[in-house]
Amino acid sequence: MSADDAFEMVQPPSEMRVAVKMIAEKEAVSWKTTDEQHVLATISVVESEESDRTPLEIVAVVDRSGSMAGEKLEMVQKTLRFLAKTGLRKTDTFAIVTFHSDYDLVLPKTAMDENGSAKALAAIAEIQPGIATNLSGGLLHGIREMDSTAAVPGTARAILLFTDGQPNGGLTTAPEIREAVQGTMVDKQTKIHTFGFGSDCKVDILQDLASNYGGSYNFVRDVEAIPVAFGNALGSLVSMQAQAAALSLSWGSEVASIKVLGDHTKKVDPDSKTIEVNVGDLYSQLDKNILMQVKLKELPAKQENVEPMLFASIKYYDMTEKMTVTATGNLKIARPDETPEQAVNLTIDAQKNRIAVADAIKAAKAAGDRGDVEKGRSILFGAAAAAGRTASSNTPMVQALVHDVDALNRNFESESQYRSLGAAASSEAAAAWGGEVPTPSFACPLTSDSQAEYRALAASAVKDGSSPDSDDEAPQPRSAPAPAPHYRSLNAPADDEAPQPRVAPAPHYRSLGAPADSEVISPPAPKRAALSP
Repeated sequence: MSADDAFEMVQPPSEMRVAVKMIAEKEAVSWKTTDEQHVLATISVVESEESDRTPLEIVAVVDRSGSMAGEKLEMVQKTLRFLAKTGLRKTDTFAIVTFHSDYDLVLPKTAMDENGSAKALAAIAEIQPGIATNLSGGLLHGIREMDSTAAVPGTARAILLFTDGQPNGGLTTAPEIREAVQGTMVDKQTKIHTFGFGSDCKVDILQDLASNYGGSYNFVRDVEAIPVAFGNALGSLVSMQAQAAALSLSWGSEVASIKVLGDHTKKVDPDSKTIEVNVGDLYSQLDKNILMQVKLKELPAKQENVEPMLFASIKYYDMTEKMTVTATGNLKIARPDETPEQAVNLTIDAQKNRIAVADAIKAAKAAGDRGDVEKGRSILFGAAAAAGRTASSNTPMVQALVHDVDALNRNFESESQYRSLGAAASSEAAAAWGGEVPTPSFACPLTSDSQAEYRALAASAVKDGSSPDSDDEAPQPRSAPAPAPHYRSLNAPADDEAPQPRVAPAPHYRSLGAPADSEVISPPAPKRAALSP
């Protein structure tokens, strides 16, 4: 049974797995005047129980061209061993496709029980460097392997694509590869996470695949970052709770117009006063925030009762219940005789900063790509300065935004530095902040406990217990992430009573060009000290 054919249920509030909540910049506006303000719809997922850990189907598509020889390929192999020994369960399946001038299925889809894990480890040990880089051939073969069995409802499917160079065989441009993937992929819910090592990767191809197929693009700066990047992707996949979420917005007669901000795919029907926003998949602890500009009309007379003026419904496929579900919410704004003085809503102000900074990073990258790195630096400097002047400047999220922009700016100091690090890092940062898809390098405060844990587990296993002949027992992941007050801590001022994130050195900023003693706001530490990132 597909998600489209599944039974649809509207859940009562007490049973909601996914909730949508709307807040406005102003809770009260005079009925005698027009008004324009921002409204935020936040879609959040309740914490998953341990038994709710999402089953996975993973296909790793790995570059083994000649440039991968040595330390890079060895670290990728260690990371694949982590997946086979520790990261995946007996309820998961794993396949491996390698590519060079040709492509090979070195491990067909295999259940990761004890026998399957042994098969995977043997296949991983046989991977050797080849010659050229036929990325499209490897990717399409990986997709065909994923679709060799029908999708199982409630299972998350993902392709993990790793490369260190530019395609020089098969299809070589982003539009060609995207069209081929669209024509090959049967299960359109399959996610593609991409990992580009170093500055030689064709970033536009990797980012295009990730953004069009619900994954994350990861710029892998050095060998040590490989397992952490894979662990981050695995941590998000195991906490997936809903697929194919779509937010429907509608409004009443008090509203003149609504504009959805950001890069969301949306369909607007002004005649029926509805907007449908493609939200994608939903994960525990990873809220999705839809920011809107809303214009209110002047009313002909004062209304006695405050009625909802904006309505939201989120329709999604529940991975646990295996059915399509709809949750609803609405927004009321009082219309008194006079508009009262109201404090700045820090949550909305922080989200405005997030979107503005993501747009600025994209504009800076466009300038850098044209060779005008000085213009790019100016754009980034202006974005950081503007965010620093806002009411939400002391919130952890905006502090992290400014730190990320400062780190990027140091890679716009020369054209060679931009080509080496700045271009790829800018692509990752814009996608991480704009799409609320945290990576190990950017949008760190958005990171879920599950992602932080699997990053740490992957790094630890690769370092201590994943050598080809090691029988050491690697640390075992939890079945599900523990609750963490992320939403509050991201938007609360630094002196609020909410739990505060720790301030600690961040190696990824230093690797991007920051001084060795730079510091950055990091996400709250997971609840068990042994798993702290």
